[in-house]
Amino acid sequence: MFLILGFATFDTYDLSRSPSGSVTAGELIISLFSGFLFILCAVTIVLVATKSRRSVLVLNLLYICLLLIISGAWMINGIEERKLSPADYCIFAGLTSALLLLLFLVNRFKVKEIYYESLDEIGAGNG
Repeated sequence: MFLILGFATFDTYDLSRSPSGSVTAGELIISLFSGFLFILCAVTIVLVATKSRRSVLVLNLLYICLLLIISGAWMINGIEERKLSPADYCIFAGLTSALLLLLFLVNRFKVKEIYYESLDEIGAGNG
């Protein structure tokens, strides 16, 4: 994901530096958002490598942003009434399912379970 976002950021930046010089607002927003996701992905890699507790928060933010991109693409296709192939629907469903699974797994295992084996002995006398 880091490499793909890095390439997308560089590619949109390279398009804005083209000789035509005409950059639309949409291209600028896409460039800024892909740059944000690239930096977020880099921070996530560093936090996971150092086993920081904040990595869960950053991973949640990254996955939610990616879900927003997928749902935005889905809505744009619906608004423009493009005819999508069944394979496109499978790709949308597969990516959404994978991101939701990753969100579930990250949040499921972020806090270790606490076992109360001797709960009855808490507060009891020492004698």
